[in-house]
Parts: sequence; structure tokens; C-alpha cells
Amino acid sequence: MADRNIKISDFDGDNMSILEWLQSVRMCSAAAGWEDDATCERAKLHLTGRARTWLQNRIMANTPGIDAWDPPVVAGAKPPNLQHLLTNRFLQAVTPTEQARLRLTLTQNEGEDASSFYDRCEATQFALDATLPEAFRTAEASKANYDIVRGQNILQNFINGLKHATRNHMTTLNVRSATEALDAAIAFEQANAKNGKIAATS
Repeated sequence: MADRNIKISDFDGDNMSILEWLQSVRMCSAAAGWEDDATCERAKLHLTGRARTWLQNRIMANTPGIDAWDPPVVAGAKPPNLQHLLTNRFLQAVTPTEQARLRLTLTQNEGEDASSFYDRCEATQFALDATLPEAFRTAEASKANYDIVRGQNILQNFINGLKHATRNHMTTLNVRSATEALDAAIAFEQANAKNGKIAATS
């Protein structure tokens, strides 16, 4: 019965980010306890539009990996799988110009709290990082370095984009990580909420 309440969104190739859709499928799979084969088949059923056409073409071509969702690593490498194939096909190329545009959107809006802004910074960084080699992002030997670089990028973008008063306050602190910066920004907002509205974005 609980399984019926877990619904995968449709993906047509344009209605959302492929990374966002894949993450939602992974969450549904984990919540329902689906095996790899079941997750793969359920995901296929929710491809529509040009994504469904792409899938049908891959099936006709007997594309390796089309029937696997998250196969175990073999000889240090991940075998072909549907997630990888979908990402290669539908992930929009993030050119240097697009990277710069995405970073320019990272300014805290007037009605946006620090937590929501942090979530945007993190989501944007994951989108930018999707252009990096998968092995660098996931392999045991390099993932620690990737996590450090990602964290520093989020930290920098978060502080730089905060509202003027919050950003000025942050410069007086010695935050060393993105999560420390988030905690400090939330505390500052909460303290100032008692005394009136925090200054608008500069």
C-alpha cells in the first residue's frame, strides 16, 4: 500500500533538470525499497516526449546499460547504466558563459532567508560540478578532494551573495566551512529579526 503513494515524476527532456529528476527517482527507490531492476523499469515508464523517443531508440539499438539502474562497480569502474546514459543525453552543456551566468544568480533575494539561499547555492554548485569527470566526483581516491573544492565554492558563493548586513557580519567571523557559514547567517538573521528587518540587498 505504501508503495502506491510513492510516485515518480514524468521527465520529458525539458520539464526539469535531468539531475533533479534522477535524484527524485533515487529517493523514491530508497523509500520504497525497490531493487535495481524494478527501479530501472519504473524510471523508464516515466520518460515521456522526446525522452521516451530517445529511450525507444536506445532499446532498438540494444544500447549497453539500458536495463541497469545502479549496477555495482566492476574492476574499479561503474558499468554502463540508465542514469549515466540519461545524464549524457539530457544534461545541458554548462559552458563558461553559462557558468558565469549561474554564479550571477547567486544573490540573496529580499524575501529569501539564509537557509533557502544556501540551498540555491548548493544546487547551483552541483549543476556546475556535473561537467566534471564522474570519476573525480565519486571515486574513493578523489571524492575527498572533490568535497573540499565543492564546499569551498559553496562557501564563497554563499557569503558573496548574502544581503549587505549579513555579509558584513560574516566578514568579522572565522568560518571555515559552508555549514559553519550557514549556521552563522541563520543566527544573525534570527537575532536581527527581533530588532527589525535586516538591511536590504546591496
